[in-house]
Amino acid sequence: MKKNPFAKIDIDEVSLTRSIVIDEQALIVTIRSIGDIESPKLVVEVLSDVLLSNSSQEKLRELIGFMFDADADIESFNEMASKHNLVTLMQALTGLRIVKDPTVFESIIKTIAGQQVSVTMAGKLIQKMCENYGEKVMHNGVSYYLPPSSDMISKLHEQDLRELGFPLVRARTLIECAKLDLAGYFNNLENLSEIELEKTLCAIKGIGPWTAQMIMLLGLGKNQIVPWADKGLHRAIEVYFSLTKGSVTTQADVERYFQMLQGPRSYITYFLWENMMNYRVTQDSDL
Repeated sequence: MKKNPFAKIDIDEVSLTRSIVIDEQALIVTIRSIGDIESPKLVVEVLSDVLLSNSSQEKLRELIGFMFDADADIESFNEMASKHNLVTLMQALTGLRIVKDPTVFESIIKTIAGQQVSVTMAGKLIQKMCENYGEKVMHNGVSYYLPPSSDMISKLHEQDLRELGFPLVRARTLIECAKLDLAGYFNNLENLSEIELEKTLCAIKGIGPWTAQMIMLLGLGKNQIVPWADKGLHRAIEVYFSLTKGSVTTQADVERYFQMLQGPRSYITYFLWENMMNYRVTQDSDL
């Protein structure tokens, strides 16, 4: 069982149980895969003792579909990948979908927490933030957390977040983003082009291209996003192409290899990340 503040992932049961908000109701839901690679199918079970209206049930279905990229044209991607340099990647990760955040603001929290730190450190920051300022929802004696609301974060002082381990600049950025969210700044971002979207996000002090690109990829589900400066992506390219560690360091380096990998760039990025994670697991098991 792998844990994080929002969810419990059960590898054996091929399921994920997490906290989620629908129509201002905090819910605990389990999403379980009962299909296969050729015919994927998800079943969603609401564990919370609440009665959802038909409208709320439809919103829940739409949100889960977005989070697990249910409408992605995987067959076309697979066909395209088979004609280019993605065959090995596809064979190892057949059926993989991009798993996205349920809200833009949750993506903002995660991404700001992850600026210039390891995935492990980012996870610890998010855990502390949820435990101190998020909403705890209990089910069968297990605690699940909702990320802190923008209203909650907007009322915090920089020192409150610094005490959790956030550097000053990131604390300021997070509080500013919370105030902007309350003002509607992040509404309807999905209607902007990727160029307009990155410009809109980067207009916020403390958000640069990497942060904006990660939010666009994992919070908004844009199809052609490459976080050029992501060190994890640099290493993932080196692993896939069997390159010397440290040989991919610039946007030009990343672009050169992406030119060899035709297809939706967000999916290629995600597949490269996942392939690197599998590589690390293999390396660790060989030690």
